[in-house]
Amino acid sequence: MLFVVCGIHSQDLSAAEPGSVNALFGKKTVEPLPPEQAFQVSARLIDPGKINVLFTLKPDYYLYKDKVSLEIKGSPGVRLLRADYPAAITKQDKSFGPTQVYPKSFEVHGLIAGNEKNSSPITLVARYQGCFETLGVCYPPQTSEIKLNPVNGMASGKLPEKKQP
Repeated sequence: MLFVVCGIHSQDLSAAEPGSVNALFGKKTVEPLPPEQAFQVSARLIDPGKINVLFTLKPDYYLYKDKVSLEIKGSPGVRLLRADYPAAITKQDKSFGPTQVYPKSFEVHGLIAGNEKNSSPITLVARYQGCFETLGVCYPPQTSEIKLNPVNGMASGKLPEKKQP
C-alpha cells in the first residue's frame, strides 16, 4: 500500500494548482472573503437626532477599534455629535502588540445635530479596517457610504456602497 501512495509522481505535485495538494489529502483550502462580504455595514435613523450603525462581521474576522470611524458628509449643517462604540477586546497582534479589536458584529449608537428639519437624504461615511484571523490576512482600509432618508429613516438600496480609498 505504501508503494501506491508513493506512486504519485513528484512532477504531478509540483505542477498542481495551489490548494490542490491539500485536496489530494482531504484538506479544505481556506480563502479570505472579499472585504464587502467579510465586513458589512448598515445604518438606520432612529429619529432625526439618533442613528444606529451595525457592523456585521463573518466568523473568524475582526476589525481594529482604532480604525473604525463614522462621519456625515454632504449635508450642510448636519453633523455627527457623538458616536458611542461598544467595548473592544485586547488581542496580541504579531506586528502591533496588544491591540483593541472587535471580534464579532457590533452596533454603534450616534447622536446627530441639525437633522431635525432636514428632508434630504444624508450620507453616512463608515471607515474601518480588519483582518481574517485564520490566515492572518489583513485588508486595506475600507470605506462605505450609506445614504439615509430622514423621512423614513431607512438606508437607500439593499447594501451600502463599498469604496476603497
